[in-house]
Amino acid sequence: PQLQPNYQVGNVGLGIEAEDWEISLAINNVWDERATEYIHPRFGDSRIITNRPREIRIGLYKEF
Repeated sequence: PQLQPNYQVGNVGLGIEAEDWEISLAINNVWDERATEYIHPRFGDSRIITNRPREIRIGLYKEF
């Protein structure tokens, strides 16, 4: 196996909730770090698996 470099991934979330509604914002992988999570040793071309890119989610929920 090959030594994989260190990496840091940050996530943040914020939400506001009232009587019958809620709004939320979440950001995963804030710095859009393309980290090497795994280097596959079976193939000669050193195929790598990386983490997911930045993901931003917004939610609005209402009770009826």
